Amino acid sequence: KLFEDFLDDPSMRLLVLSKCSQSSASSHALFEIVRRVESGVPGNIVYVIHSAEEARNIGHRLDALLADCVRASDIVDEVSADDKSTLVKRLPGKTIWLTGAGSAGALASKPGVSLVVIDEVDKHKLLKGEAETIELASQRGKTVGDRKVVAFSTPTTDSGQIWRAYLDGSRSEYLCPCPKCQGMVPLEVDMLRWGHCKDLTGEYDLARVGSETTLQCPECGETYDDKGKREMVDAGGWYPTNYYDDADLEMEGVDKRPRWRPGVMSARLGDMHSFWPGSSWGDLAIDRIKVAGDPLKMHGFLNNREGKPFKESGMSSVELRHIEGLRGAYKRGQIPVEPELVIFAADTQDAAWKWVIGAFTKGGDFYLSDYGISLSWRE
Repeated sequence: KLFEDFLDDPSMRLLVLSKCSQSSASSHALFEIVRRVESGVPGNIVYVIHSAEEARNIGHRLDALLADCVRASDIVDEVSADDKSTLVKRLPGKTIWLTGAGSAGALASKPGVSLVVIDEVDKHKLLKGEAETIELASQRGKTVGDRKVVAFSTPTTDSGQIWRAYLDGSRSEYLCPCPKCQGMVPLEVDMLRWGHCKDLTGEYDLARVGSETTLQCPECGETYDDKGKREMVDAGGWYPTNYYDDADLEMEGVDKRPRWRPGVMSARLGDMHSFWPGSSWGDLAIDRIKVAGDPLKMHGFLNNREGKPFKESGMSSVELRHIEGLRGAYKRGQIPVEPELVIFAADTQDAAWKWVIGAFTKGGDFYLSDYGISLSWRE
């Protein structure tokens, strides 16, 4: 859906995808190349990856796909062997170059390029005296009016190429309808609930975590297991989120104004939407438990499972949306569950007492009920 939305939108020139590992992004890019070959779409194509060896691997995959497509294979069969090597394919009406980004020659100017694919951006070497790969490759098609550039990668850190490019774009999220309230919600690891899956010693029972983990809707509070995940994902779609806030506009009655660079569609895709074996919500919960407290393992989990970067700074920034994401589906002054323990806690300040009232469940989940500031303990 993401590739279709991008390719069908003439106003979009660059697609940036920060993705989990094994997301099939390379396959979809190759499918688009085959479609352009068999449909006779004009314009040359450049596929850039981080090494010459990987470029050859991509070339072999493309050869297999072209051979499997009847119309495309007929076109390829018409040209000589010298014109259809692994890395350069000179076909009627177009040339396809597959290059590694580790050398300056890999990104040398190519004429008439209508599609540029940049694979595993964060593994590309920075060339001395040159711009970064996305910028360099984007320039290859600047003389073609309907050019498209697709860049994707599993991210590394928040200073990496792909994440900085993602932040510059639309920051589209894949939203799915909640089966109960029909609200369009993201599918995030933070929405998973497995706190009830503990044994008598207070340790997580991983077998129960694998089978009993649920997703809690941030809108209505209803929980679901992943038996209905496919139906939710099939009914979902990509929605941009990078808009100016009302406070930024300082105006009333004005539609949301895009904050992204014109022509740049960006998105993030994690395993919460995946149907691969080992990517159930229970599997993700188990992996999340195993990496807790280990920054190196958390780095890999964020990159490969969530398509998110590891923050290099010592303290991650907290945004309003993070706080809002902690809200439960109940009103202030209420506790929506049967509590095991209700607590009142207060912190004395120089001139006041700051207090909270909340409750713990048997499984260890905490529900905040009320909070405030009082001038004295008696109050």
